[in-house]
Amino acid sequence: MILYKDAYIELIIKNTSPSILRVFGLLMTKQEFENGIKATKKALADELNISYDSVMIAFKWLKENGYVKEHKVNGVTEFVLNPAVTTCGKNRKAKIELWNSIPEENGSGKGDTK
Repeated sequence: MILYKDAYIELIIKNTSPSILRVFGLLMTKQEFENGIKATKKALADELNISYDSVMIAFKWLKENGYVKEHKVNGVTEFVLNPAVTTCGKNRKAKIELWNSIPEENGSGKGDTK
């Protein structure tokens, strides 16, 4: 797992909820070399021992601020982390292409990464 210091510091400073850091931190550990993270929000809440509502609020903030995108692959929810913040493996270009291929849900967030 690779974590980009300045982008992570920005995440720490911008948010006001420990749940946001916990959810993002857990997602970082679940990254794979290819593709996104397959998990349910309920499973993440159970693993972190926090409420489902806290996870939903964390995801809302993370998506609105361009840290996470969510999409379905063959009917299964997959989460993709912004490769300008964190990535897994040596092929960062593939992660950037995956990130850029997922449309913004509501036009908010940081948008495409280069």
